[in-house]
Amino acid sequence: DLPKDDFYYFITEIGFLLNDVDKFDRAIELFEKSLKINSSNSDVIVDLAYAYEMKGDMSKAIEYNDQLLDIDPYSFEAWVNIGKLYSMNEQHEKAIDSFDFALTIRENDMSAMKMKALSLYLNDNVEESINLFRKCLTLSPNDESVYDSLLEAYSTLELYDEMMMLIDQKEKLFGSEGIAAKRANVYINKQDIDTAKVLFEQIPESDKETLDYYML
Repeated sequence: DLPKDDFYYFITEIGFLLNDVDKFDRAIELFEKSLKINSSNSDVIVDLAYAYEMKGDMSKAIEYNDQLLDIDPYSFEAWVNIGKLYSMNEQHEKAIDSFDFALTIRENDMSAMKMKALSLYLNDNVEESINLFRKCLTLSPNDESVYDSLLEAYSTLELYDEMMMLIDQKEKLFGSEGIAAKRANVYINKQDIDTAKVLFEQIPESDKETLDYYML
């Protein structure tokens, strides 16, 4: 038998190793034993929440992330993780609230802002999501993912002029790959099939493997 401190160290480290190799059931078993010995080890709680997340048990993952906030109510990482879990569980209003808390701790954090904007979009608050995506674009104009998210939000509200301006802006920064297909999609949505056909003919072979091409 190992002394209590050695046993605690042993099962905790083995739990970390098991998580690293995706043996989540066994890791959970060891982490829960570890927390019975020391319930305030935030590293164990983080990994336990992650293990439950990987198993698809979002309620348990949220429960353990809540424990992190009991330890540190101003943990930016905990609020972001809870927001992500709520979003994955399609509880978008709770996700938005969690990202709001995170952004009061770390204002203008790009990852939290993008996740909040996406949660707003998924919660049908499309205009608010557009405003936040625009702010993200202002703060990080070289983040290509923001352009694609904003284009999708514009498309939902049928803001075709805004879409065309954003596509032009994206082309200047990132090049012409996939651009012709995006423009053609806009004209199809506008029911301008003749212009869409012209653009369709301009799509290079290299772009014909893109999602936008298949959507045409």
